[in-house]
Amino acid sequence: MKLYLLDSNDAANLPVHRAITSELYGGGPELRLKQELLLGIGGWRLLRALGIKPEVCHLNEGHAAFAVLERARSFMQEAAQPFDVTLAVTRAGNLFTTHTAVAAGLDRFAPALIEQYLGGYAEQKLGIPLHDVLALGRQNPTDAFANWPARRAAMSTARRCLRPAHQRTIRRASSHTATAWRFPWKTHASCGSDNEVCHDNN
Repeated sequence: MKLYLLDSNDAANLPVHRAITSELYGGGPELRLKQELLLGIGGWRLLRALGIKPEVCHLNEGHAAFAVLERARSFMQEAAQPFDVTLAVTRAGNLFTTHTAVAAGLDRFAPALIEQYLGGYAEQKLGIPLHDVLALGRQNPTDAFANWPARRAAMSTARRCLRPAHQRTIRRASSHTATAWRFPWKTHASCGSDNEVCHDNN
């Protein structure tokens, strides 16, 4: 197994961009958003540049939520299909896992911040208005003022949501996850000794 690390501290980058990966879980919402954009969009582009085409995209929490957008965009180019079609197709290969199923562990970004960094990408690369991207994460898609929760967006674009079965809080957390984000998932029995399928999107 190979591990690829993303580092923005490159002399070819502007100083403001070189510091994006300088610390983990630090800084304010803007730095966090930049890091998650780099991880999600940049990470998927790195895999494609290396000739790697994963069948499954594992999203742990919402940190790599933007990978599903880039994955769908990449498939848009290959299949010459609109975003909604390619998102539906690639969703089958997106797997979400969580170990912090509480609201306190949820990254939320202001709509204006998302527009600043993702507005052009949504319209020019995905061919959709930014509102459609924001709707992926919002509990109420029509609430234009609600902050954008990355984890909820990742969950809504994944085929399955898994949670480690060995954790004692599995049952309580599974119930909390289902009610906190209100997705139409079906509960499944354990699929193995290591993981339990909590919910399955249909």
